[in-house]
Amino acid sequence: IGILVTGVTKGSRIMSESKLKSARNLTTGSIVNAIDGLVLWLDATDNTTIATGTAGSGVYTNAPNDNSNITDWKDQNPHTSSPAIVSAALSTNRPTYIKNGIGGLPTLQFNGTLNHLLNANITLISPNNPTYTIIGVWQTNVKAVQIIFNQTDAAFSCNGVYAGMFTSTTSLNAWGCGMGFDYGSLPFNIKTSYISIVRVNKNQTNKVNIYLNGSSQSGSPPSIANLGSGIIGIGSSADGIGYHFNGYISEIIVFNRALSNSDIAGVQNYLSSKYSINLD
Repeated sequence: IGILVTGVTKGSRIMSESKLKSARNLTTGSIVNAIDGLVLWLDATDNTTIATGTAGSGVYTNAPNDNSNITDWKDQNPHTSSPAIVSAALSTNRPTYIKNGIGGLPTLQFNGTLNHLLNANITLISPNNPTYTIIGVWQTNVKAVQIIFNQTDAAFSCNGVYAGMFTSTTSLNAWGCGMGFDYGSLPFNIKTSYISIVRVNKNQTNKVNIYLNGSSQSGSPPSIANLGSGIIGIGSSADGIGYHFNGYISEIIVFNRALSNSDIAGVQNYLSSKYSINLD
């Protein structure tokens, strides 16, 4: 029996390592690398971008331990020599590294109460031109108002000007508190893996487009103001106080422009293949 258990365990580990290697190859060859305007790419399958230890100067290794508390998540954007880092200074704020998450791949788990990652000194999307695309791979345990990604210039309130992506109690939404819109009504389910995209272009007739596992919705909210700058948040509001995410976040990709339909299709296909998420 011991030999059998050892064999099964070893076989499972080999399969997991093979799946992870395949995912990394898909990432290296993906369309994301070739699209202009990439300003942030956080990917939990790249272990070398995830740190434990001390926030801001954590230890990056090739193999974080399962259930480790994560202090830093580093941008893997190949077009920058100064990658952005989102961090959690307090131990209670740190999400957990899970080896077998969405698609059987590594992910970060957020507890819905305190966990979040922030950077208070970075502007990804131009304040004077709210034209951007935000992409996320996630799975939630609850139906609630919770933020996946956002950028702002102030502590959380609707006096600030936000860009981002969040869930309501029923649907995926584009986040625009202070911008004149909170837009969207694509429904989601708990414990289901999603690829979601928010595209905003104030110069188009349909200013906001959202996508959820291939389904899409377009509309024109009444107003899109200039965007705030200086703070980004993953898994909570950008000040780390409100609307904490409960579940997995595996990948966040941000462009400072509105991607074309063909680019969006290419990114969706890449993420679908990588995480074994079917598109509608």
